[in-house]
Amino acid sequence: MSNKIDANDAWWTASAANNLKKYIKNFGTQDNFARKAGLSRSGLLAILAVKATPRYEKLLKICDVLGITPADILDPSPEAEFAAERFLHKASGNFVLVPFFEGVELSAGGGLTSPDYETVADGLPFPRPLIRQIGSNPTNLNLVLIRGDSMMPRLYDGDFVMVDRGQLEAKDGVFALRIADELLVKRVQWSAKDAVIISYSPDYNDYSLPRTDIEIIGRVVFAGARM
Repeated sequence: MSNKIDANDAWWTASAANNLKKYIKNFGTQDNFARKAGLSRSGLLAILAVKATPRYEKLLKICDVLGITPADILDPSPEAEFAAERFLHKASGNFVLVPFFEGVELSAGGGLTSPDYETVADGLPFPRPLIRQIGSNPTNLNLVLIRGDSMMPRLYDGDFVMVDRGQLEAKDGVFALRIADELLVKRVQWSAKDAVIISYSPDYNDYSLPRTDIEIIGRVVFAGARM
């Protein structure tokens, strides 16, 4: 079953956005809600202005945070209700659409300057059983391209990784990181105050940093490569 939603399925309407605004107002500040729902401030404002349409998984996350169901906010008009039913039927199939961070790459090398990694572009569909096996909440997942060779032979230039932004605990593993103004993918060994940043390639030296200098974007839970 396809996860592609027809452009004519205008299910996200001004009425639905206004309903969402009311629930958010009862919840608290928009900034706090956006953080809880895994949205950027600009992303939330775009949804509320009907300039962007939330993905299925994001809609469920929004409703989960607010303690409501999609029916509580969607437009009850016959046309919008029909479009919403088509959307929910299509999007809740056997696949999860995991979006790419728009215009963002993770450096497996010297580091890439980091833009706003909250924005997202089109993604790739993954079977729901695979997502369940990974053990991640679909609303926390994003795909990011890899650039550089420091993580070879595990990750090559042009591969992509799936980042779980809900896994922020400092446990040993491979992470997407922001260090200063750079985005990196590295294996990290954590201690109480410091972290060792590790490359798989022997051509790159490991180094230590204070934990306070590192922002965890998320844990890498899956990797894909072109053949």
